[in-house]
Amino acid sequence: MKDYFDSDLVTIVEYDEIIDSSRSAYTRPLITGLHINKTGHSGGCTGAFSAKDSLNRKYYITAGHCGNDYQHFDQGGSYIGYLFFRKYGGKGGDGGAIRLGSTIGTSTSMYGVNRKLWAVSTPHNFFADNWGDVVCKTGAYTGITCGQIVNTSYTFYINGSRFEDMRLATYSQTGGDSGSLVYENFGNDYAVIHGINKGVNGTGHSVYTYAYNFLSHYSLSAITESGF
Repeated sequence: MKDYFDSDLVTIVEYDEIIDSSRSAYTRPLITGLHINKTGHSGGCTGAFSAKDSLNRKYYITAGHCGNDYQHFDQGGSYIGYLFFRKYGGKGGDGGAIRLGSTIGTSTSMYGVNRKLWAVSTPHNFFADNWGDVVCKTGAYTGITCGQIVNTSYTFYINGSRFEDMRLATYSQTGGDSGSLVYENFGNDYAVIHGINKGVNGTGHSVYTYAYNFLSHYSLSAITESGF
């Protein structure tokens, strides 16, 4: 349990129980929150969730800055696919979609918590994000951390690239957590996809891409229990 303070507001966040196993271990089907790395490289990022296109080709979503176009990625020491879609800047934010090999399975399950992905937050549905909402990220390096949304339309520049309609929140993270799923708990059994973790801004707040913006840009659909 952890307290988050914002002026006179105190939000109590209860963490879900974390299962003690390795996010970098070979895991199939792919689930939320696994460690991934560019083939032949150390370090790495985190996988957020799986998606599909209109032809039912499957993708594993992460941050765009985690790799270059068509770069190969591994999970658990084995090849999973190559970076087919990459967005770095603009309203699509910082997102990447690894096109998976035909034998790589996907799942709505999440690492370390007994929840499944239910739906994607959009500006127009029941799960639209608001200032003060509590979201969590599940990263390969710092696990599950939670905090409040403090900005739902954040614009900034990095080396000349303009990022628009990003989100700011107070959860903690570190470098290898790039690409992590940012989610909101929904009931006792589910989670709603909110974003793709990017990094930390100059004020120490965490920055994430609104998943709906990235998915819409490439006409992708997240693989969820509800189908939405």
